[in-house]
Amino acid sequence: GCSECGTAAGGMHEVSCTYVCEFHEDSMEIEKMKDISLKVGCNFDPALLEGLAALNHQYRDARWQVTELYGSLPSVNPIGTARPAFRLKDESPEFLKDYVAKARALGFGLNYTINVSAVDPRELVAREGEIRRFFELLEEIGVVRVTVAHPLVAQLVENFSHLPIELSTILQLRHPRQLEQLKARYPAIEKLCLDVFMNRNAAALLEFRETTRRLKITLEAIANEFCHFECADRNQCYDLHELDLSKEEVKLFGH
Repeated sequence: GCSECGTAAGGMHEVSCTYVCEFHEDSMEIEKMKDISLKVGCNFDPALLEGLAALNHQYRDARWQVTELYGSLPSVNPIGTARPAFRLKDESPEFLKDYVAKARALGFGLNYTINVSAVDPRELVAREGEIRRFFELLEEIGVVRVTVAHPLVAQLVENFSHLPIELSTILQLRHPRQLEQLKARYPAIEKLCLDVFMNRNAAALLEFRETTRRLKITLEAIANEFCHFECADRNQCYDLHELDLSKEEVKLFGH
């Protein structure tokens, strides 16, 4: 078993231990865990940057650091996100440029979310010029990557920019073959946020880890999911948000 915590051989135990244990047929390999990079949702409040920088400094000798923020502004996003506009702070492109610069100065990269779960291809074609200018802005101001939850959005990023791509947990990839297919189509994919319901599936985690290592993709897991576990309305909820309903309209559907 694990020399650190005594867990019996036969699987991968909780990673709260200093080591991740991998058990193979012939031998047991104990691999020391690497440093943990944390990604935090961004409300675009300048105080958030200062607070996270203070935490990083306070725990500078720990094995973890906050390195990345994620989010977007409704007025600076012609594609959309997984959240309706009324739930998000909104500001101008100039504000975004300044915020990204301040974040970078403190050691944080901004991952811009364009993680809509449903798109209208006709709308994307009609707004192609606007979308191209949007990607140019993100590249110009130093956004480190974009998070997508639909293959057509990944195709736009691939065709019209040099931005690295993260695949959203909303895509619900549950088999490495899905990741292999998407990586073959969109080489800019460099990161995967696992389907949250895979977090406790040790065999699947190991399989995904081997695939992401081979494809040179960073594997990421959500640590603080707030939706109901295996909610029956999860996918439909995301699709409703894509419609960008108002706060009052959302109440009509019980969300």
